[in-house]
Amino acid sequence: MGFLPTETFIQIFSFLDGNDLVSCAQHRLAQFRQYYIPGGYIHGRCFFLRKIEFVVLLPEYDSTARAVYETEATQAQNNEIFTKAVSSLWQILAQWPTIEYRAVLSLSSESPSDFHAQNRDQQLDRLLMNQRFPEQDLLDGRYDHSFLGLTKDPDIPLVAFIAELLWVDSPSSRHVSPAAFSTLVSRLPRLQSLEATFRDTQEDEGTRIRLRNEFATTIANWPKSLKRLKLVYHAHCPDDETATPQQLSVRGMDPLNRALNKISKQLETIELDGLMISPELFGTSSEAEDGAYWPKLVHVSFSFPKATPSGQWLFERDVTWIGASAEQKIYKFRTLPNPNLTEIYVAAGEAAQQMPYLRSMRLVSSMAHADWVDAGDIPQHWFFYQPEAKKVSWVGTSTFNLSEEVQMAWEAAGKTHGAEGLTIENCKFSRNAPGPFEVF
Repeated sequence: MGFLPTETFIQIFSFLDGNDLVSCAQHRLAQFRQYYIPGGYIHGRCFFLRKIEFVVLLPEYDSTARAVYETEATQAQNNEIFTKAVSSLWQILAQWPTIEYRAVLSLSSESPSDFHAQNRDQQLDRLLMNQRFPEQDLLDGRYDHSFLGLTKDPDIPLVAFIAELLWVDSPSSRHVSPAAFSTLVSRLPRLQSLEATFRDTQEDEGTRIRLRNEFATTIANWPKSLKRLKLVYHAHCPDDETATPQQLSVRGMDPLNRALNKISKQLETIELDGLMISPELFGTSSEAEDGAYWPKLVHVSFSFPKATPSGQWLFERDVTWIGASAEQKIYKFRTLPNPNLTEIYVAAGEAAQQMPYLRSMRLVSSMAHADWVDAGDIPQHWFFYQPEAKKVSWVGTSTFNLSEEVQMAWEAAGKTHGAEGLTIENCKFSRNAPGPFEVF
């Protein structure tokens, strides 16, 4: 049997009006607590459950705390609460029967005192206060550099009931450590679909490296049942493109790209958004002889920033574009693909040759924040491969330098997919050109 917790009754009572609540006095809570659902009834009801939305509520804090960043003690307390909450959920779900039907689990976390968790009037009051006295209310900046994690050796059993897992990406949801979330993923042996959003925007280089490497280490524990992956990993590149990006890994040995390369071998679809990519994501021709083979992969979609995790830019200045006056310094100017990006396209083409069921591959780098004389221009670079259409395309604000090595790699990929005589397009965006979704 399973007794109903107080939180469940609160949700039930929230649907009652004032008159109905009169009979639900405090002294009757003890009576309600004795209600239980027989085990056999739970098993039957599980067949009707399709989605669970689970929000981990963190402690409230007063107006004084709004003026300071979360301390290590506060973060540790939040981690304990987060661990206890998800452990309890997993323990409950682990008792449910293993049935044919599967459910979707959506996770998020917030404090009722968080800026985006409050109602519109409260947010407006705090915004006005922040404008007048910014030092008295950091808004969501109070916890923007905090990441929820699991305490040491959490008790998280295997749960076979969940087929799809989501970490909700909303303004009100707290950031979670990628490794902590990945640990939860590893406890879902029948998981088929995974969607999550993480942040790689910390200014501290050491923190970025630690979070990325911890995440990479845990990906190997994901269930073999996983088929679909959508990962948003917002990476930070310097706003001033005269600067050098942070070096988060050694060139050719990025742990996160390598880990994603390995897990992609079992997937049918993979979508990565915001992640710094490198050739290791696709593997190399030497690795292809050692099992670099994607027997199920059908759709690939990557949207990436303008730098690699090893600190190299993928684009440089295009001198054919008319710049601003000599007196105006341009800080965002990188639109012309350079040899570092060429290396990625060679690796991608060689990998595509090892994907017998591939139907589409899309690579996009958006540069919408670049400084342009004509504000109507949106600098972009994107690539699309569609075997059924017998076409591979590179389109961008600046023309891609299509090397012979890249061309040979993709012509070979076309032959693999029965698309001999592949049409190769390589052109610039025209003025007021539609976006890639409108073209294809």
